[in-house]
Amino acid sequence: MAVTHDQQFNNVLQQGTIWRVGCGDKICFWEDCWTGIGQPQMLKYPRLFQISRQQQKLILQMGSFTDSAWEWNLSWRRPLFDNEVASAVGFLEDISHTALQQHAADSWVWKLESNGYYSSRSAYILLQGNSEEGNMDDIFKDLWKLKIPAKASIFAWRLIRDRLSTKSNMRKRQIDINDSLCPFCSIKEETASHLFFDYSKTHYFWWESLSWIGTSGAYYINPRLHFLQHNNGMKGGKKYNRWKCWWVALNWSIWQHRNKVIFMNAPFNGSKLLEDALFLAWTWFRTMEENFTMHFNYWSSNLPASFL
Repeated sequence: MAVTHDQQFNNVLQQGTIWRVGCGDKICFWEDCWTGIGQPQMLKYPRLFQISRQQQKLILQMGSFTDSAWEWNLSWRRPLFDNEVASAVGFLEDISHTALQQHAADSWVWKLESNGYYSSRSAYILLQGNSEEGNMDDIFKDLWKLKIPAKASIFAWRLIRDRLSTKSNMRKRQIDINDSLCPFCSIKEETASHLFFDYSKTHYFWWESLSWIGTSGAYYINPRLHFLQHNNGMKGGKKYNRWKCWWVALNWSIWQHRNKVIFMNAPFNGSKLLEDALFLAWTWFRTMEENFTMHFNYWSSNLPASFL
């Protein structure tokens, strides 16, 4: 059946119109078009939509604000299959580009013009061309295969992409904050590179970790390069998965400790931070490995053997 002029025009309007996300209380996460990809998430990622526990939710119901910074909290019915990993990478890339504003209203805009208003020129351009898909990043595939909580995988993905709500990133988003200094050292700006990998007391954790597997060397401080280097030389198997889980567990614990320092005025406690990370990794290993039966005290007292 031929497409009529009216149908073609309506298609253009649908592709060119998008929600401008404010606090997300009017926009359906899966059903509405709001990420700039030209179609709802449920159409672009049907497999992910099918396994989501949050199919009928508004954007505001898919996460929460923590001191004006938005954090996604996605929930799935089961772990991702291997053939769903690439879709998950693209999906997270799409939604991460939108920064929710706690006190702003959701509104409709024409996405092809900077002023948000429809123009025949931009509509014509839309009719003439097709948007290209961005290249999927293979380095995330193994991350989504780990049998760890989805919120931990998302956290790691955001860290690698430098999308966490560090003070530096909040400043870039024009969010007013009292200062941009690292809450641990109060000297340097709080960037992801500094907080997780360059500050002397967190940098020590990575040096200590290397001693468990009998290796040494200098780590990158760029999150993406650090993640790649952390897995360097390992090719699959139990040791590889444990080592990747440890990367997520330690960074997650650093972030949680950072939040306690900022929002609860807690002092920096390196011993407690490391213990929290080890316990977290241990609980994940028990979930991942059917025959993992070691008690935490024994496991944490024999760390070189724990990562074999």
